[in-house]
Amino acid sequence: MMTSEGQIQSELMESMKAKIQTALDAQEVQVTDIQGDGRHVEIVVVSSQFEGKNSVNRQRMVYKVCVE
Repeated sequence: MMTSEGQIQSELMESMKAKIQTALDAQEVQVTDIQGDGRHVEIVVVSSQFEGKNSVNRQRMVYKVCVE
């Protein structure tokens, strides 16, 4: 049984995943709640838009999508 808080967190992570997938035309997106509290997530993205970008710029691209 999922609590309403767990459901909200899950919906938020699915929303983040969809936004990232669309904005970065990603081949793969994983959003994982690493501590089970909904506050700390690990995001893994595979996108051709990252080609030629360093890790800091790739991270900025993902953060930008998440805050929009």
